[in-house]
Amino acid sequence: MTDIQPLSVREAVLEYRFAHSTLSPNTRRNHASRLALFTTWCEGQGLTLETLKSSHVRAFLDYVATRSGMKTPQVRTSTVASYAKAIKAFLSWCSKEEDFMVSTKLATRVEVPRVEETVIQTFSPLQIEALFQAAEKQPFPVRDKALLAVLLDSGIRASELTALTLPHVWLDSDDSYLRVMGKGRREREVSIGRQARTMLRRYITRYRKPANKDEQHIFLGHTGHPLTRSGLHQIVAEIGRKAHIKGVRCSPHTFRHTMACMYLLGGGDIYKLSRILGHTNAEMTEVYLRAITSRQARQGSQSVLDTLKQSL
Repeated sequence: MTDIQPLSVREAVLEYRFAHSTLSPNTRRNHASRLALFTTWCEGQGLTLETLKSSHVRAFLDYVATRSGMKTPQVRTSTVASYAKAIKAFLSWCSKEEDFMVSTKLATRVEVPRVEETVIQTFSPLQIEALFQAAEKQPFPVRDKALLAVLLDSGIRASELTALTLPHVWLDSDDSYLRVMGKGRREREVSIGRQARTMLRRYITRYRKPANKDEQHIFLGHTGHPLTRSGLHQIVAEIGRKAHIKGVRCSPHTFRHTMACMYLLGGGDIYKLSRILGHTNAEMTEVYLRAITSRQARQGSQSVLDTLKQSL
């Protein structure tokens, strides 16, 4: 009988990625980046798939939480949790593969760290006005104002905006909406208002210049090819610098946060917002409800000391 060679974590990860090729591109990228670091760490520890234990996973997560070279001085608990979820999903899949010799208990023993609740950053009305004014100074002002309007009005993700194509945009005066493909390849329709419709129509009909006649993507770069996610982030960040935005990160996702909070403050229904944002359940959307409740409590509170000083 021939001895079976120990399977490396890298080989297992490659098979895992191949087996999950139907996931959305964004999900595949996220899993790939997290499992790539996990693979490298395992190799440095001399671990194979068969020798991997839950204690090793905990040690890796501690490494992620404290490693240097991160963009922020302190790694967010949500980042560590995302690594834990990716590894947990990977090990769960491995346990179902007969040739991998991975215990079904291993994945269940991987604990996802609790994510600390942080203050959700949003743009103020004055900052939003400044952003649109700054977009006028961009090399492609009509395009950039249109993409800001769509981000703010619809709350769609950066990946969903860059994936938008002409056949999935309806700009009728009485019913304007976008059909977007979200996480988990779940398609949904998201409405946009009059101003966003006007800006988007103007860009598409008069300023959009594709590199070839068959190009269907809505938002294009300066070469006429589809705008990438990194390109979108760079554009939004540049507009933020020109608008002198301080105290809040200027990114496409901040527009999503802003839309969600303004929607709820305007009396919108949380369950409808959950569908608009493409969340799988309302619990994911409740973070915005807690954010505006906290903000309302802060803005509506009185200083105890100031009140006392009136009689001191």
